[in-house]
Amino acid sequence: MSNKRFDQIGSLLNQLNDITQNIKNKKSHIGGDKDNVGYRDLIKQEISRGKETINNIKKEFSNGFDRNDRIKVKKLQSQFEELSKQFEKECTEIIDLQLRNAIGSKGRSGSLSINSRGDSKRSGSFAGRVQPVVQPHQEYSNQTTQELQLQQLEITLSDAQPVEEMILEEYNNEVKTLVKELVMIKEITGDLQALVVEQGVQIEQANTQVQISSMDIEQANVQLKEANSLASSYRKKIVILVIILLIIIGVVVGLCVGLLK
Repeated sequence: MSNKRFDQIGSLLNQLNDITQNIKNKKSHIGGDKDNVGYRDLIKQEISRGKETINNIKKEFSNGFDRNDRIKVKKLQSQFEELSKQFEKECTEIIDLQLRNAIGSKGRSGSLSINSRGDSKRSGSFAGRVQPVVQPHQEYSNQTTQELQLQQLEITLSDAQPVEEMILEEYNNEVKTLVKELVMIKEITGDLQALVVEQGVQIEQANTQVQISSMDIEQANVQLKEANSLASSYRKKIVILVIILLIIIGVVVGLCVGLLK
């Protein structure tokens, strides 16, 4: 992995941190004077930027890396995982606040939110007549308790007037959008865990490969020493045999000369 890619990932991590801090700072205004459709659109834009940034960081990591960079990669992955957890936490908290203070997709449903509904308990009032779409005693398979609680934020009214039906629809549309946003954020961070595990396996494989290579080199050195030792022993034997042969030839020549005399 080149230094340019490291710089790119570092820049994206800083961007993710800034987005998370922006979302955190906006939480205090939910349900306050600044809270309106435009303000919530800004929050939605920040969350979308955060998701896009996380996906861009994932792409950088998925492009692979040199085994020599494994220490740097591990450090960046650790930072990425921590920042993503913080992003998920802040998004979950601000979406929860928006759900409890839902104002509707056009900002006209503030009185129907959970935090405002308690102030409108008069039986004849609009907010006092609404009921949850999903009743607590109903059972659903493959759903968490949190998902059921979120679904119960949707409301209905059997005898609603046309204007009331429009406001109810705006309220429920906002709730559905926020719940969908929350699920998408959970999915992104879930994918992140898989990515970190996969990259961790690749790093371990790289470490294992390095260890295997080191073992191969050590084994080759041992074999080379053994080969050198055998070659040296072989040369010594050849020299001894040549000397013996020369001695034998000398003895034979001496005998032949003696006999000729």
